[in-house]
Amino acid sequence: MPNCPHSSPKASDPNYVCNQKTGKWIKRDGVVARREKIGAFASVATKKPKAKYKAKAHVAKIKMPTPIGTTTTITPPTAPIATYTMEERLINACKGKTYRNGGLNLGDLLRLAISNGYTKKRGSRTELLKFLCTGGSASASASAKAKAKASPKAKAKASPKPKAFSITDCSNTDYDPFSADELSDCEEGIIALPSRIKGNKPICFCKETIWNYFKTHVNHDLHVFQAASKNNYSGIPPIDMSVMGSVSNILELKEVKTYLTQRSKLGIKNKEFKDPNALYETERIAKGYVWGRPLSGYPTATAEKLIGDFIMQRIDTEGDLHIEKLTQSLLGEYTGAEAHLNIGSTPPSALTYWISEWVQLVQVIYGSWISQDPSIAYLGNMTDHVRYDIDTLSSDEEKRKLIGILLIDMYNAIITQTKSAEIAKNKLILLLYAMQQLIQ
Repeated sequence: MPNCPHSSPKASDPNYVCNQKTGKWIKRDGVVARREKIGAFASVATKKPKAKYKAKAHVAKIKMPTPIGTTTTITPPTAPIATYTMEERLINACKGKTYRNGGLNLGDLLRLAISNGYTKKRGSRTELLKFLCTGGSASASASAKAKAKASPKAKAKASPKPKAFSITDCSNTDYDPFSADELSDCEEGIIALPSRIKGNKPICFCKETIWNYFKTHVNHDLHVFQAASKNNYSGIPPIDMSVMGSVSNILELKEVKTYLTQRSKLGIKNKEFKDPNALYETERIAKGYVWGRPLSGYPTATAEKLIGDFIMQRIDTEGDLHIEKLTQSLLGEYTGAEAHLNIGSTPPSALTYWISEWVQLVQVIYGSWISQDPSIAYLGNMTDHVRYDIDTLSSDEEKRKLIGILLIDMYNAIITQTKSAEIAKNKLILLLYAMQQLIQ
């Protein structure tokens, strides 16, 4: 039985409950929770009604379960479970109904199809329904048609109603058996995106999947959320779904825009946007600087994550600063004839007053940047800590990690002081240019 990921933010949200059938976190009061009778719809003890009259014979029919602890529960009689013949289940399956609603499961469909001349040993639900319901099986098709013809409801209808949309109408359920399960578990419903090829089936997504695409696409930007909540999508880069078989920009579709407009309002209310001036988050588990143990709060972080990811996500966000040499040097990525460009590759000597390249780098940070800008003088203590500790570390990887921690801590300190990530970014750009001069 699938287990829901405990790393998901929904794992600690009391408004969500684990759907053990699919391994997903779902809203405890949502449509799926109601259908699966979990969360807010799990069986709840009902109170015994006050008797206005003397007890009658039918009261004795109520089943009294064994008391648990001090709580007494009374389970009212349930409605009789509907039973279906195989023919009725086939008819219902052809109408798109699941086994729970009187249709057939995949195993029954396959066995029935094979008994009626189906030659393959396996098949998708869509393929089997096509064989059984559209003439592939003469006996099954005739039985379904005869049963439908004899139905009083069928005779009473003057004109047939348009066919209700079903997940079997989605092209992705034809080739992906997991799509049907996923689409049947959609919390907010389904959006059918038109195929880029005229006449083909649409490709379907859960609405919440489209919302997640949108959030990631706009980097959780509050300003974009606010514009979208007013049905303003101008200036937003296209969300291209052509590689998946749909249109080149789903933001031009009325149904998508209508949904995203309403969902953006909820996203603002739920604070699903990113604070543009938020501190940069790392894997730190201990706050503050620990003398003699500067890496104790980062048990699993790597230099690549602490330096490369930080620079890419917060400083060189457009990839136009051209500080590749500095990044490669800090991460020790140069090889062969260029290996001497890696920080720490040249041992200290009398020419450098026996100061290592790592300490020289910290001195550059202070001398060429902090000391030249009085507005960031409060960062000096951070460089003191690193300058004393960096040569006590046993490997260059650990020293690289400490430099990454220093860059992140200084960036966050500037945001805390100025309340502006833009100011912090601009000041760190000047620092990185100064550091790059050391390796040229």
